[in-house]
Amino acid sequence: GTRCAASAILVGAIKKHGLAFIEADSAQHAAWERAVAASLSFFAMPEEEKAKSRRNVSNGKFVGYANQTKREFFQVRTVDKGGAFPWPAKSLEGNEFREAITDVYRHLGTVARC
Repeated sequence: GTRCAASAILVGAIKKHGLAFIEADSAQHAAWERAVAASLSFFAMPEEEKAKSRRNVSNGKFVGYANQTKREFFQVRTVDKGGAFPWPAKSLEGNEFREAITDVYRHLGTVARC
């Protein structure tokens, strides 16, 4: 359909030019802004709090927070059946990280699937 055609145009532009510009609607832009603010809040927390948001899963992989000396990041992926994803504790002041990140993924899912 239309979304698959748009995906093909996007992939073609990236292959031809090495980049593409994508315009977000107001809801997508607002979700992105919330995710950036929540991410900045999460990464400003003390190391020991961020480290609580990490869980090892199968095959030596992990989900959640990681600090690799020169960079730190939050790995989002599917966890094993019955496993709980290590989102930061909601009780942390001002922490809307889970809601903001899952909202961005929800918006990405509406435009990325054919």
